Amino acid sequence: MNDVIQVREASQFEILRERLRWWVESHLPAAALQDLHHDDPLTGNCLRIHRGGYFTRFSINGRDYFFRRRDGVLDGTGSGDCLGSSCHGRHFSLVPALTADDAHREGG
Repeated sequence: MNDVIQVREASQFEILRERLRWWVESHLPAAALQDLHHDDPLTGNCLRIHRGGYFTRFSINGRDYFFRRRDGVLDGTGSGDCLGSSCHGRHFSLVPALTADDAHREGG
């Protein structure tokens, strides 16, 4: 059986409304990420998000990615996720991911 999709042209009002909505949403500040620890049962991945004073750290299976909070730019990477604990049976060592200067900026 052939399903036919009915398509109609958008009105000028609908086009303007959608363009305005897109413009407003693109100029609003992004919502701040919340701290998170998630063990994905489907993939077995361990995901953590931690917001510090200067950086947001994304950790995936022991690999850390540091993004500057003020502009979202990737600032560096490191290792040491799960703080020595086990994520789905994976054990990680505590390898410092920040330099001494970075740790000082984070308040550590």
